[in-house]
Amino acid sequence: MTFTQIPEQYTALGSGAIYVVESPEAADIDLRLVASDGTTCLGMRRYVGVREARCDAAPLLRRALRFEPADDETGFTPAAGRTVTATAEAAPAGSFPDRAEATAPARIFLAGPAGPAEPALRTTMPAERIIPAGAGEEISITMPEFGSVAAAVTVRSGDRTEFHRYEASSAGLFLFRLDLKDFPDAEEVTLDFGTMGTIHYTVVPARSESCRLAWRSSIGSVEHYTFPVVREVRLRTEKNRAENRRGYVARIGGQERLTRIESAYEAPGVLAALAEITSSPAVWRVTDGGCIPVDVTTEEATLRRLGELCSLSLEIREKIETEATWS
Repeated sequence: MTFTQIPEQYTALGSGAIYVVESPEAADIDLRLVASDGTTCLGMRRYVGVREARCDAAPLLRRALRFEPADDETGFTPAAGRTVTATAEAAPAGSFPDRAEATAPARIFLAGPAGPAEPALRTTMPAERIIPAGAGEEISITMPEFGSVAAAVTVRSGDRTEFHRYEASSAGLFLFRLDLKDFPDAEEVTLDFGTMGTIHYTVVPARSESCRLAWRSSIGSVEHYTFPVVREVRLRTEKNRAENRRGYVARIGGQERLTRIESAYEAPGVLAALAEITSSPAVWRVTDGGCIPVDVTTEEATLRRLGELCSLSLEIREKIETEATWS
C-alpha cells in the first residue's frame, strides 16, 4: 500500500484534508489517524474491496481541536489546542494496532477555512476597536512557512507615548496577546504587525455593569467584545415537587442565570462579527476570575435596519452549581 495524496502542511480543516492510499489489488483497507503522541487514535475508516481508499480526514481531526481564550501577559504566545498534529496509517483490515503497511508524514492542521499563502492576521473584527481599561484580548496570526514576525506596540497616555517591540519566530498558528493591565494608564494602543496590518484601540473606562464576551469565530480565531448594556438578569430554578402528609416538598434540580445584553450602536462590519456569536460553538463570559462558558439562547441577529442605527441584543445563560436537596 502507498499514500498517493496527503494534505499540505498547515491545511485548514474547514477546507477538507484529503488522504488517498492505493493497493496493488482490491482489498479491505483500514486507514487511521494518529496524534503526535504516536498512540492516540483520532479516528479510523474501513474501505471494503477497493484498490483506492480516499478519506477526508477533516471531520475526524476537528474533534481534536480545543479552544480556550488566552490569558497571558502582553506578547506572543503559542496557540495551544487550536492546531492538531497527526499522521495517517494504512494497513489491511484488522491489522491495527500491531502494524501499519504505509505511513504518511506528520501534518499540522489549523481550524477554520483556508487562509492566504503569506503571513496574515486571522480576525473577524475590524482594525478600529474600543476596549475597556484593564481588559485583554488576542490576535491570531498564521505563518504558512517558518519565519519571524514583530509587533510594534505604541501606547499613548495624555502627552506621553511609549513604544514596545515584541518578536517571535514560528510557523503555523500563534497568538499575540494584549493585556491592558500591563498599561494601566493607556488611552490609545496601536498594534503594528508590519505588512500584515495594524489594529488601533481606543481605551474607555471599564464599567462594572458591562459584560465582556469571548467567542470562537468562523475562521478559527477567538474574538472579544464588551457589551456595555445589561438589560436584564434572571435566575431560573428547576424544581421537582412532591406531596406528603405534611404538605408539599421540592427538590432543587438545578439553577441557571439568564442575562440579556446589548451592544453599542455599531457599524455593519462590527455587527456582522458580533452576529457570529449566535452560531459559535464556544462562547465565554470574561470575568476577573477567568472565562466562564455560556450558552447563547439568541438565534437571530439584526444587522441592518433602514434609516436607523443598529445594536445587537443577545441572551446568554450559565449554569449555577447547586446542591440538590429536598426541603
